[in-house]
Amino acid sequence: MKQGWIIYSKETLNNKFNNNAFDWMNEEAKSNGLKTIIVFEEDIKIEISKEGKIEIFINEKNKNIPDFILLRSYCLDISKALEILEIPIFNTTSSLNDCRNKWISHLICAKNNIPQPKTVFIKRNFHNFIDIKSSLGLPFVIKEVIGSKGEGVFLINNKEEFERIVNNTTYELICQEFIQESSGEDIRVHVIDEKAVVAIKRKAEKGFKSNYSLGGTSTEFKLNKEIIELSEKCAKIIGLDIAGIDILLSNRGPLVCEINGISAFRTVAVNTDINIPKLIFKMIKEKITMGNTV
Repeated sequence: MKQGWIIYSKETLNNKFNNNAFDWMNEEAKSNGLKTIIVFEEDIKIEISKEGKIEIFINEKNKNIPDFILLRSYCLDISKALEILEIPIFNTTSSLNDCRNKWISHLICAKNNIPQPKTVFIKRNFHNFIDIKSSLGLPFVIKEVIGSKGEGVFLINNKEEFERIVNNTTYELICQEFIQESSGEDIRVHVIDEKAVVAIKRKAEKGFKSNYSLGGTSTEFKLNKEIIELSEKCAKIIGLDIAGIDILLSNRGPLVCEINGISAFRTVAVNTDINIPKLIFKMIKEKITMGNTV
């Protein structure tokens, strides 16, 4: 039986819903003939010995390398080391890096003619509010290039708000046009192995951010050809085996807002009978059995 690690961050233990998917993930792996263990990135230590050998320790114990790894954390330095050991990893380090950085993912989308909100990159110490306002109008959205679950995303109505956010952020920033008609709503499309399998419409109780982790409602959204093709293309161009594509329904058609390489599937379980972990491990088993990994 092939054995794998599912790598999480210990931050997962403190989620606001007071639950996690550890047992569920292990059970669905087993149902696909795979054995998995949960590993926390904070417990992993990787060393290069005097002899130049890469060694892996978990809680200070030397471990043999697994047959595959499923990443549920953006531990990119760790995942790159594991890839160098030629362990199949889902998703790959490069694909996670490209979607984790919102600016990079927007650039890749632009190159591939993916419709998206008008976007401007700014450096925290070099920016011009007047130019951004002229380009995007008011209000506009500002985002830290690194972030998830709606963190580091703000709606800007004036220069004072803009300056306050810019002066209190950690990462570089992008500014985007505000899509008024989709305020507080978006569509999360789950794509596995470049196939759109389900979509969830998320609606905020208040505010303009629709992330389920921030509160609000979710319902299943019936996929159509346009949304399917757009979502599958996004996953393909980034190179994601497992993806969550966030789409805004605008007056000029669907716009890709964000591409997620580690997307939660709680809302899918709440609203549908589709079992995302089962599909993930089915895909992993097929790929590692066939040797068809990236």
